[in-house]
Amino acid sequence: MSDNQPKKSLSADEIQFLEFHLPALQDGTYHVQVEQTLETGSDKITGTHEAFFSVLGPRFSLDPKEVYAVFPPAGSTGDHSNVLPHIALKRSTLPWERNALPPLSGDEEHAFRALVDAVGEVGNFAKVDPGITSRAKTALEKKRTPWLALLLFDEADPPPKPVLKNSEDVGAHLAPEIGHLADEKVTVIDVSVALLKDILPNKEELAHLCHVRQWYKELEDTKELVVDGERAIIMGNRLPRAGKQSTVHLVSLEDMYNENGLKDVVGQEGNPVSLVSLKSWQFSCLEDKGSFKGILEDLNRTPSTLRLPLNVIQSGSETETAQRYVKMGYVPTSHQLRGGDRNVSWYRGPFVPGKTTEREEQHRLPARASDKLLQLHQSNGMFEVSYAAAWELGRMLMLQSKKVSVSLYHWKRAHAARSKDAANHLKDEPSGISNLLGHQQITELRNRVPDLPEAVRLWFKDLALLKNIPFNYLVPDEKMLPKESIRFFYVDAYWVECLLDGAFSIGRTSSHDVEREGVHEVADYSYRSSGVSGFLMRSQVVAGWPDLQVDGYSKVIRDINLPGNSNEPRKVIRMDRLSPNVLICLFEGEVKTVDIHLKPEALHAGVSRLDDEHLQPDYQSGYYKELRGLTGEEEIDGKTKAINVPSRAELPLNSEGKENNRVIDIEQLFTDLHDGLDHFQPTIDGHSNPFTSAEFALEMVEGVQKVRFAIKPE
Repeated sequence: MSDNQPKKSLSADEIQFLEFHLPALQDGTYHVQVEQTLETGSDKITGTHEAFFSVLGPRFSLDPKEVYAVFPPAGSTGDHSNVLPHIALKRSTLPWERNALPPLSGDEEHAFRALVDAVGEVGNFAKVDPGITSRAKTALEKKRTPWLALLLFDEADPPPKPVLKNSEDVGAHLAPEIGHLADEKVTVIDVSVALLKDILPNKEELAHLCHVRQWYKELEDTKELVVDGERAIIMGNRLPRAGKQSTVHLVSLEDMYNENGLKDVVGQEGNPVSLVSLKSWQFSCLEDKGSFKGILEDLNRTPSTLRLPLNVIQSGSETETAQRYVKMGYVPTSHQLRGGDRNVSWYRGPFVPGKTTEREEQHRLPARASDKLLQLHQSNGMFEVSYAAAWELGRMLMLQSKKVSVSLYHWKRAHAARSKDAANHLKDEPSGISNLLGHQQITELRNRVPDLPEAVRLWFKDLALLKNIPFNYLVPDEKMLPKESIRFFYVDAYWVECLLDGAFSIGRTSSHDVEREGVHEVADYSYRSSGVSGFLMRSQVVAGWPDLQVDGYSKVIRDINLPGNSNEPRKVIRMDRLSPNVLICLFEGEVKTVDIHLKPEALHAGVSRLDDEHLQPDYQSGYYKELRGLTGEEEIDGKTKAINVPSRAELPLNSEGKENNRVIDIEQLFTDLHDGLDHFQPTIDGHSNPFTSAEFALEMVEGVQKVRFAIKPE
């Protein structure tokens, strides 16, 4: 259970941390009994019906679609040695759908239901009366303890190798469940008891390492704030080792704990423990360049606009002419003429290095065929096929969308019939209507176009934003967007109009069709007047950090410390991943500077390394954590308050000794953070505000990293 209603103090750009989110029904088998009694005078008839049903969720395997993201990203090489690994799950109830502790007894279930009724606000258990019954406290502890945990292994362990076993050999201590076969293959890891006891969170820490992040949106019509999304976040308790490769496993801890801690079921000394591995990934801590900020700062930015580099043009007498075309975004491409001859022509996609100016030939729409849009450059005898290719592409995309093309064709025929009927009617009765409306109004009536079918309108709306366009039409040469690069561009509005006209040309067979279709807009391309610009980025950041946030500004702002909101922020009209590592972002108007950072729900947890202001004598572990007051305060008497990050082994966390597993004592850190926050305002709105696991997760969040890119003059 969680508080699904946003607090009144929240806004659409804020995020809320929740302690847990219980499902309506946990996994298991349920017994339903219905009894009906019918009384007729002194007679009484009683009928009873029983039924059983099961709620089945992931137990020995996890659908990859349930995983939104992992951090550090799989395969990354950045220096993440001060970061706790985490995994974000799309289903926010998943970590609480099973039990790590024994299930509730009947009395505990009753006490828990009474507690829910007493709290009144579901999920707000942090504010309950401290005097609740011991049974209710026990029930609450069991309910809020997740059955999933992240275990990190480094090269010194070494990391266990996943193997396949039968489910009966893995979960022998678990109650049998409908739908699971004894010989079902399960991915497991075998971990020594000694290592497991060193790195496995205890039952108190499990609740601190799992929480839910919830964010909101404002409805346009009612301005009501509603939940827009939520994800469950599971954090690890062990820091990766610098210069080494780490392996992380999401493991099942179902029914492995009791009130005293780990059960005997985990095994004896010398016998490894088999843990179900639901998800695993690897990363290395090698260099800062492999981090989010390091990768972005090292992107290729030359040239800064989307075009071929000039060095691809071979030397010769035509070099100067060719370079002039390359600077305008053209690439030479093979062109087969209708007669069968082959030629080399210039092609340029919709993304161009500079603003386009309207030319005389840009008044050829609507067109009956793409040949009308071919252009011959007299200076070098080469064709330019850009607009002809756009028109033909639009036509092919429409024909490929059968339902949309058929709907458009029927709409056109119906419109033509109505137009013809209106013309005949005006011809038969010209005097009355002519006197009433006048010649101009009669013409407007004949040319009035009914609204497009909704499916067709939406299809054209997406097409105007260049959705579903083959990538080689957008970027015709890979050298224009090499690996780990970012390129700015402007959108050629006429290219888009040719694309739309080609798509709209279905059923256009006669000159009369061309004349009739020329009196209205092909599609809603409302950004033509203001123009569209944007950028393409090809980088591992796109794949590794799915929650990228982009802000665009109309002026060049090179200083990262200068705010951008005073420099005409631009509206993002499209932001998509064209492939796992290619991002496209379109803005309304001209954009010259972009800031790339992460959304709040993507922020990771970590600790800070010692520096000149935080020295070893005060922070024995080698790491510290700054306190952030719940009201936003960060300083006490002009100095930021920080605490030592405790090590479970009571050794410095940055020690390279094998005896140090770099495991943070999460329970002690929770207590230290709680005590440290007493320096800040202890109450909010006059109510007691005890420290919660959600607030602990918020304290562990690292700051936002932001990288700024500005277009360079060519």
